[in-house]
Amino acid sequence: MAEENSSNQITTSGKNSTSKSSIPKLLIFCAIIFIAAMTFLMLWGGRDELRKVKPGYAGPDFTLKDLNFKEVSLADYKGKVVLLNIWSMTCPPCVDEVPYFENLYQAMKDEKDFHLLTVNSNRGETHEDVSKFMKKMGLNFQALIDTKKTVYKRYKLTGWPETFLIEIGRASCRERV
Repeated sequence: MAEENSSNQITTSGKNSTSKSSIPKLLIFCAIIFIAAMTFLMLWGGRDELRKVKPGYAGPDFTLKDLNFKEVSLADYKGKVVLLNIWSMTCPPCVDEVPYFENLYQAMKDEKDFHLLTVNSNRGETHEDVSKFMKKMGLNFQALIDTKKTVYKRYKLTGWPETFLIEIGRASCRERV
C-alpha cells in the first residue's frame, strides 16, 4: 500500500507540473499574437493616424463642413500654400490670436497662391456657437468645424492652437508653426 501511495503522489505531482508548465506557454502564445496584431496595425492599418506630421511629409487630407455647411477638403487647395490653423473658441490663447489671423486674411485674401484655412476643433461648440463667436469678433476668414476631432487626431495635436504651413501642390507640410 505504501508503494501505491507513493506512485499516486508521483502521478499527482506529475499532473500538476504539466498544468503549471502550460500556463507560461499560453501567455507566450498570447504575447506573440498581440505583438503580431500591433505590428500589423502599425505597418498597414491607419498609417496616417500613426505618423506624426512633420516637415517634408504630406499634410493629411480631411474634409469638413464650413459655417455654411459646405464640404471643404484640404485637397481643394491644390497648387496653393495653405496656412492651416487648428483652434477652439474655448481656448484663451486661440481667442487671443484670432485677430492676427483676421489681419493676415485681410492682407492676403486676394493672393491666388495663398489660403488661410482654420479648423475649429470641437470642444463642444456647435456650428451656431462658432458662427456667433466669429460675428462677435468680426472674423471673416474661412472656418471649418471638426465635430469629431478628425484633424486634431490626424495631425497629432497636443493642444490648441496649432498652425501648419502646407504646400498643397507639393503635398508636403513645410512647417509646424
